Amino acid sequence: MLIDEGLYKKFKRQVEDDLEKYSYYVISIEASGLGEAVRWDKVYNKSKHPSDPVSTKVIDDEYKRILVSAIEYVYDKLDPKSKRIIQSCYFEGNLTSQNELIKILNISKTRYYELKKIALYKFMIGLGYL
Repeated sequence: MLIDEGLYKKFKRQVEDDLEKYSYYVISIEASGLGEAVRWDKVYNKSKHPSDPVSTKVIDDEYKRILVSAIEYVYDKLDPKSKRIIQSCYFEGNLTSQNELIKILNISKTRYYELKKIALYKFMIGLGYL
């Protein structure tokens, strides 16, 4: 792989958080003016935003649009098996278990982890972490 293992581990959780927020950001963008779509089990820190609520909303919306656009761009460039892994793990909330997905894709467990790691690496580049 083209990245140091330490850097990969450093950015992996951030990329996974972005991918998990993706569907909520899409809802927020598409349902503009109806409030925010958030996960009830997560607390989001917004301490670096301006105090003006209008400016805050504009900055938040623009950030969401940029993030959604970057995720969709990278996702579209992935091979079909990597797409299915990312979709299952982050966009569908693990509705399909890892073992079921390995059987569906007809790949080994090792190959599953390789594809997932390579896909996350591509998202790290596309989202600007590297």
